[in-house]
Amino acid sequence: GIRRTFQQGRVIEDMSVGDYLTFAAGQPLDSAAVEEILDFFACPSPETVVASIDVATRRLVEVAGCFASKPSIVLLDEPGAGLAESESARLARSISEAPSRFGCGILLIEHDMEIVRGTCEVLTVLDFGSVISHGDTTEVLADPAVIAAYLGTSTESIAATS
Repeated sequence: GIRRTFQQGRVIEDMSVGDYLTFAAGQPLDSAAVEEILDFFACPSPETVVASIDVATRRLVEVAGCFASKPSIVLLDEPGAGLAESESARLARSISEAPSRFGCGILLIEHDMEIVRGTCEVLTVLDFGSVISHGDTTEVLADPAVIAAYLGTSTESIAATS
């Protein structure tokens, strides 16, 4: 199947982290499976109430919930939105290791370039719905069309074209 996250977090605050993971899986999970997934994503213990954790940790819990159902594809929509740099780095590590650990593919929609660099082997960049670059992540991020569309240009470059 396919699972996805949303740019705005949708974790149920009244649940414990473990109950949310089981809910997100759509099937009963034994405690060992819950612990394994929570450990992998550096989430708090299963007994922790979601309402008591910070936004970044809730994001990790939401992402962990996607993998709990053992999907073949996970769509992650801006998982780094609102996260601090250290939190983004932690999330990127988990996302980059998830395909081999859980046996699934990931489609990542993300504007945080550190998460993109840390997770993607192959990158496709769209600008207004059209592909402007595709290939190795390092090469794509160095593509002048990508830099102009998403990463910005220096003040000198802008002044020179005026």
